[in-house]
Amino acid sequence: TVLGLDQDEIERLINAICAVSIPHKLVHFRWRPYLPDPKDEFILDLAVVAQCDTIITYNQKDFVGVEQFGIQVMDPKSFLRKIGAIT
Repeated sequence: TVLGLDQDEIERLINAICAVSIPHKLVHFRWRPYLPDPKDEFILDLAVVAQCDTIITYNQKDFVGVEQFGIQVMDPKSFLRKIGAIT
């Protein structure tokens, strides 16, 4: 893969993320529209309600300005380097 992970490593990573996740039933926000692509709005909504520090995406240009919510945007490879999963 692009990240240098095999299928088992990807599955373990996804399982680890799911293990620490917190389900939310309903999300309501009044700041929409905020992002240039309306299809990305739900990602910002989820990140804010879940109090995420980071949105991980290859589509960083469409998340400009989310720093206002205390959220940084990173591509997957940079994130995996940051957490020490890859070098």
